[in-house]
Amino acid sequence: MRDDDFKNLVSSIREGGRILRGEVKAARRRTASDLPPESQAVLEARVRAQLSQVDFATRLGVSVGTYRGWEQGRRKPTGPARVLIEVSRQYPDAVRAAAMTLRKSASTLHERGTTRYTVERSVHTADSRTLGGKIRKKAAKRARSKE
Repeated sequence: MRDDDFKNLVSSIREGGRILRGEVKAARRRTASDLPPESQAVLEARVRAQLSQVDFATRLGVSVGTYRGWEQGRRKPTGPARVLIEVSRQYPDAVRAAAMTLRKSASTLHERGTTRYTVERSVHTADSRTLGGKIRKKAAKRARSKE
């Protein structure tokens, strides 16, 4: 590590200590009111549903990174995602019930062996576009052809 970098690191640690002790105020602090209206709506929907970011993203069927981008104002939800977030904000139980219904129906189909994809109980979103999804799809197809 270069001397300049080390000095900056030590300075940051000392400043953090002064902030924690209350000797100085933090230079920057963000609150929900600092966010754009779209991000506030996304945050409000998740808070009303009483879910973590991971759980809420899973229920919406998007990656956690995409969801965090929406909530932090780096991205804006569009199209169906925006509508689903608004529905979830106004009726949090509706999205929860729909997610549970989808999970139960996918598990039931898997148990009967009638799905084209291998559906894992813990997975809430289709992963057919990923390599793992393609491999499972081919394996399921081979298994059906052997029957």
